[in-house]
Amino acid sequence: MMKSILSYILQFIILLSCADVLQAQWIRQYPMDKLEDVLDIDVSSDGYGFATERGKHHKIPQVGIVRIDDDVEIGAATTIDRAALGETIVGEGTKIDNLVQVGHNVKIGKHCLLVSQAGIAGSTEIGDYVVMAGQTGLSGHLRIGSGAQIAAKSAVFEDVPENSKVRGIPALPWRDYARREVWMNRIAELAKRVEELERKLSER
Repeated sequence: MMKSILSYILQFIILLSCADVLQAQWIRQYPMDKLEDVLDIDVSSDGYGFATERGKHHKIPQVGIVRIDDDVEIGAATTIDRAALGETIVGEGTKIDNLVQVGHNVKIGKHCLLVSQAGIAGSTEIGDYVVMAGQTGLSGHLRIGSGAQIAAKSAVFEDVPENSKVRGIPALPWRDYARREVWMNRIAELAKRVEELERKLSER
């Protein structure tokens, strides 16, 4: 057990030094006129991965990279984690707002729009031209089809088909969400009617 922990620590130290090199290489490749923006973001930070054994959480080394394609914009205070293995990918033409979290091994397609405070858990794959409005969250290992639109403050726990629109917690197709909201707004009225029926029955 001690040997295993020491091995984790050694790999972690090596990865820390590698992470600085990877990030420095990425910055050198970024256009100099946008270097100021780069300093406000965190690309290739350590992915969030732990294994629990005997009541303790042990770091799983994150040895992958982040790949940023052409014409990508990344807002301030955004974090893009490097992959555990392989690549975390941000596709060509994608625009990412401030304060966005992209987990390890996430794959974002081309020309997507990610608005402030959106969060994407690890290994989720997003197609092309997907729109994530503010404060939306995607669970891990999902597939979001190309052209999908996710309304603000939605929480997505299942795959989303291509060209669909979802909203709510949990996220539903827009028509299903609207139908649910109509019934939710009638709960107080229905409760009053039930109370009235119970009163009349008790008086018999």
